[in-house]
Amino acid sequence: MKIYRLIVPSLAGLLFALSTLVAFARTTPQPASPPPAKTSETNLLPGGFAEQIHADASGKLWITEVASDTIREFDPATNVFTLYTGLTSTWEAQVGPDGYLWWIDQSALGRMNLSTRLVTMYPLSDTFANALAFDSLNRVWVADFISIGLYRLNPSTNQLCDVDLPNNGASQTLVAHAGALWLGDVPNQRLGTINPATNDFTYWSLTALVSPTFAEPRSFTFAPNGDVWWADRGAGKLGRLEVGANRVRYYGPSSASTPRQVAYQGGRVWFTDPITNSFGFVDPSVAVGEPSVVVTPVTATLAPACATLTPGGSFTAGISTGVAAFSALATSTNADPEGTLYHVAGGEPWGMAATSFDVWTTDTARDKLIRVDNALRLYLPSIRR
Repeated sequence: MKIYRLIVPSLAGLLFALSTLVAFARTTPQPASPPPAKTSETNLLPGGFAEQIHADASGKLWITEVASDTIREFDPATNVFTLYTGLTSTWEAQVGPDGYLWWIDQSALGRMNLSTRLVTMYPLSDTFANALAFDSLNRVWVADFISIGLYRLNPSTNQLCDVDLPNNGASQTLVAHAGALWLGDVPNQRLGTINPATNDFTYWSLTALVSPTFAEPRSFTFAPNGDVWWADRGAGKLGRLEVGANRVRYYGPSSASTPRQVAYQGGRVWFTDPITNSFGFVDPSVAVGEPSVVVTPVTATLAPACATLTPGGSFTAGISTGVAAFSALATSTNADPEGTLYHVAGGEPWGMAATSFDVWTTDTARDKLIRVDNALRLYLPSIRR
């Protein structure tokens, strides 16, 4: 009986508190839109030109500061950063499923053991590799836009395969998702996906949707419902593919110019727009977009040409650590029914990634890392309703 007497008042009190909160929410005037995102920034290396940023499975960020040949590891939970230095060239650094740090080094792939900082180089046969991703078999794929085609490296066997796309296709983007690889075939104005297990390449043509402009699909992100989103630099919009229905639709604020990178977070598709000194978002639940078009996909089977690769030399990378200090970032806002842009004076937002509550972008003009804190927006609307 004593336990019962304690529990009943506690439950009654809890129910009273919840009912009071709900009543308050219903009677409190609601804003027309969620509160604006809180933005702040911290310094990166001067002149580092941090174009690429990737979030790993633990939520850490990997930032490639290209011009300084440095890779930055940043932990948003502690603001501690680690710089890996002494590298000859860096591009597209990210942690693979094998736990190693991989990046493109002009005419080679670099791989670092993060425990020992031992770097191993894997030479490629060209000097224009520009994007990498990992498949479900722990193989490393590299896109080469200039020399045309893809490369596939199996680190466990040192097998390197040359994988040509149909019609001399070439991509500046590779993104792994749900066991497949997504790419933007710019010369042929199409987006496509590769099944690494079967070498099937399925693609959707975009030519009928963007005429008279030229489709340039770059950077992909994926919504929980399976929709595929990309930044289309040529169309000046964000593209959306409903995979099951094969419907393609373009979205974006009229003030956007050349979207570069995208990231999905909290129901919004965020993007960078360097030409307008901006980053912003499209909310698919509100934006209408252009009329959708059904595009019939085409599937072809790729034929990799493989050989054994001899790894190059090894060396130990340098290291230094520090703690990032963030300060408030003032932005001006340009909104319309199709999306919102945040303008950064003198900035050039470029790379983009998302973690649990934040969206991150690198500013190559001012050498900054920008944080967009969305925690407040994600939780308060559910209480208000």
